[in-house]
Amino acid sequence: MRGRVLGGMMALALTVGMVSGGTYALAGIGGAAVLYFMAVAVRRKLLLPHPLALFFGGGLLALALLADLTAFAPARSWAMTLRLATIIAPLTLLFIPREPIVWPRWFFYLPWAILGVEIFMIAELGSGGKILMPFLHAKDDSLTYYNRGLSYAAVLLWPLCAMLIREKRARLAAALLAGLLIASWISPSRGAPLALAAGAALGSAAWASRRLGFALGLALLGVVAAGSLAAAPWLVEKHQDWLAHFPPSWRHRVEIWDYLLARLAENPWIGLGPDAAGALPVGGGHQSLYVYALFPAAHPHHVALQLWLELGPLGWLLGAGLAVVCLARMSPWPALERAAGMAAFGACLTLACGSFSLWTDSLLALMALTIFWCRHFGVGDDADVFG
Repeated sequence: MRGRVLGGMMALALTVGMVSGGTYALAGIGGAAVLYFMAVAVRRKLLLPHPLALFFGGGLLALALLADLTAFAPARSWAMTLRLATIIAPLTLLFIPREPIVWPRWFFYLPWAILGVEIFMIAELGSGGKILMPFLHAKDDSLTYYNRGLSYAAVLLWPLCAMLIREKRARLAAALLAGLLIASWISPSRGAPLALAAGAALGSAAWASRRLGFALGLALLGVVAAGSLAAAPWLVEKHQDWLAHFPPSWRHRVEIWDYLLARLAENPWIGLGPDAAGALPVGGGHQSLYVYALFPAAHPHHVALQLWLELGPLGWLLGAGLAVVCLARMSPWPALERAAGMAAFGACLTLACGSFSLWTDSLLALMALTIFWCRHFGVGDDADVFG
């Protein structure tokens, strides 16, 4: 039963999820987690969180509750904090004892189903949405509807490809990556291609050398945690000519980071509460130079900025610390699994730097499923992320 439940999660995430954009990811993964718990309970296995998971997860939740007490927008912050409680079920997947899994026979054919979905997405995007989009009028017929599903696939596909390579199906793994690259490249978003590129670079480095993979992982984390934020005000103030060559959505992001950093500088020690960034009015920074950031942004589009702005400097430290722990835990893995884990890490970090709110429940569910996948299947006995 456990193999069918977990295989079903992977199948839904990389087929239906690629088309639907992850809309039902949390419900699907959370429901599957409950079924998995039942299967494990039948075998009288005890599910205990690792102390590291309790430290990081409990610490972030505690900071969110404290920030709620002095929140800039209390109604938004308390609602988001309660919503965060819904991620408990999928995240506990990380703590299940690692055991061999017996996969259902149909799982062998899953890569072919995914390849079929990729071909469909290429046709849908290449036709301007004339195949499926007429049935999705609620989304205003915008091809950006598909961005999230493609971006999530850019993270989750890496561990599956590692399994295929280990099963001597490397050509099929290459076809899956090529199909996703083509689909994401012709989509309106640059998030998925950037995530694939970052994943490929970090995964290749980790394959070649443990030290090189770890060093590049730290370098990418440094860019996300601080470098990109430090560059934003400098670009807006000093290099408007450079920004003119940015895609409009990315220039908008730089302007969002600039005014939110100005808000952060007003009180850097107290978090404003989860989801507060979407309520902050545009102001400060270099507002007179903005082209696109004329109204409050829905969210910061930057995980490090969001953690500091909404949970305070301790939130930023906890987030960065958890990323370093994950890098360190992956370093001893065998070469193939280390490459897949690092690739997924790089892709996910790239997306979190520019594409989604950290509190997006489907993004959190994606992180849980990806780490769980890397932890339980195809890694050495002592090579899990938290244990």
